[in-house]
Amino acid sequence: MSFHSTPFPRVNLNMWRSQGPSLKKASHISDSIVSHIQETYSQTEPKMQSLVQWGLDSYEYLQNAPPGFLPRLGVIGFAGVVGLLLARGSKIKKLVYPPSFMGLAASLYYPQQAIIFAQVSGEKLYDWGLRGYIVIEDLWKENFQKL
Repeated sequence: MSFHSTPFPRVNLNMWRSQGPSLKKASHISDSIVSHIQETYSQTEPKMQSLVQWGLDSYEYLQNAPPGFLPRLGVIGFAGVVGLLLARGSKIKKLVYPPSFMGLAASLYYPQQAIIFAQVSGEKLYDWGLRGYIVIEDLWKENFQKL
């Protein structure tokens, strides 16, 4: 029996008309959901396109990598794996050791960039520390000067 040979079932329109207010409510809810999805899509689409472009650029760079880049990348990645193996037990160690080992290995291959990174990071850490000191000093003055 063919799908097209079966007669199309008749729909009782009076049933739909009697459910008018609930149908309007469902239509309103579905419209709000669709508009929310469209808004989310319009916000995430440019981010996803830039992510895809970054991936394509990275792929192209790795296909035409400069000589000696891939062995360096392997050593830096291996340092991260060693950091994971040495960080057994503590979750803090698992967060600290791999990036530290990878940073140390990367600084051996790229010393000038490591120096710049250390200088900028040191300045930011000093700035954050100074801000924290000011906040604690203000809290100390507010809470303990009143006693």
